[in-house]
Amino acid sequence: MNTFKTKWKEGITKIDSFFNMLFDYFMKFFRKYYLWIAFAFILAISFFVRYAFFDYLSGDMHNFLLQWFNHLKANGGLKAMGDYPWTNTLGVRAGDYPVSYITLLALLSYLPFEGIVSIKLLSVFFDYVLAIGAVLIIREFNKNSYFSLLAFAILVFFPTSILNSAVWGQCDQLYVALIVWTVLFLIKKKHFLAMIFLGLALATKLQTTFFLPVLIFMWLAKKFKLRYLLVMFLVIFLTFIPSYIAGAPFSMPFNMYRSQIGLYTNANYGAGSLYAFFEFPKLYAGIKRVGVYVAFIAIGVTLLVLFHYKVPATPKNIIYVTALFSLVSPFFLPHMHERYFYMADAFLIIYVLVFKRKYIYAALMSFSSVLTYTHFLTGQYIFKFLDKDCVRLSALINLGLIIALIIDAKSVLEKEPAEELLELETEQSEV
Repeated sequence: MNTFKTKWKEGITKIDSFFNMLFDYFMKFFRKYYLWIAFAFILAISFFVRYAFFDYLSGDMHNFLLQWFNHLKANGGLKAMGDYPWTNTLGVRAGDYPVSYITLLALLSYLPFEGIVSIKLLSVFFDYVLAIGAVLIIREFNKNSYFSLLAFAILVFFPTSILNSAVWGQCDQLYVALIVWTVLFLIKKKHFLAMIFLGLALATKLQTTFFLPVLIFMWLAKKFKLRYLLVMFLVIFLTFIPSYIAGAPFSMPFNMYRSQIGLYTNANYGAGSLYAFFEFPKLYAGIKRVGVYVAFIAIGVTLLVLFHYKVPATPKNIIYVTALFSLVSPFFLPHMHERYFYMADAFLIIYVLVFKRKYIYAALMSFSSVLTYTHFLTGQYIFKFLDKDCVRLSALINLGLIIALIIDAKSVLEKEPAEELLELETEQSEV
């Protein structure tokens, strides 16, 4: 009996020791990798939140994206690129997106998933590409791992990120994610890589042009050489090759950009832009012509002021200028859709996290976008008592943010570092 009790106690002790060992091992592992565990948890939750909306069929998904995807899938994927934009194909809406995005849809058509799932998975994937790129930008100024984790959480959960990809199934996160990586490489002074990403962005969406004033700012500040644009144009051309192999005419990819420019006739398409205040259909032709001039003047004056005050293209200043133009460009340009402020949504978050100031800017920007998104996605405005004035409220918020950023300039813009001034003076003396 005593022998049994002894063995029983020994057995219990061994089991207890084993579980203590497991617990100690787990705690050591947790202490070492708890940030990665938290990252994985945030990643998983953010994906499941998005996945919950995968069944939602938006108007764009039903009328355009799914039709294109199904046509590609039924006609050999990449092989169907030969007669894009399918203007004479029965049962398929003519395509009006750049060739590179249609090429991505063609590649996705080989996967064993439903069209809506494949399209939304692509958009969601770039949500994370954007978030990781943004966190890497933020880490250039703040290496704190806790802050990086917080930044990642904000970037994967801000409302328009989920609405644009998982609900709408649109592709704005694709080009904005690529612009984010462009900025990352610009502040690292890796201009060749930056132009590869910018080329991919411009090949994906024409709205990438909102970023081009940033390059002009850097060029005026003598921190960017125009020859790097050749890399961007080469990358764009390389994205045309799959369509050429499929038999598309040489001019087709270029025509897609030209057709996009003249595709829309209304002054505004539900965006919180300047033209939300001008609901005069009979005057749209004049408004859109004047609007283009107004936009160029606004962008030109902004660049002129930056040049006049000799604002250097330091990493922080590049972040500021990108955030500013991400608002100025779509606000003053006519024909803007709700989604075209997506770049501003992302870069206002990056701006406030880099400068650690006025976090309300990012919250207001997201709120402004949600005001306009909800009508397209649900058929009703978020505030029923405001009705169409929700769009005008969004425009007022966006205008207020532009003014706030301009006021911020005095306190956030950096002067030329002493060592860079010395280097510049040396270069000028040598010349």
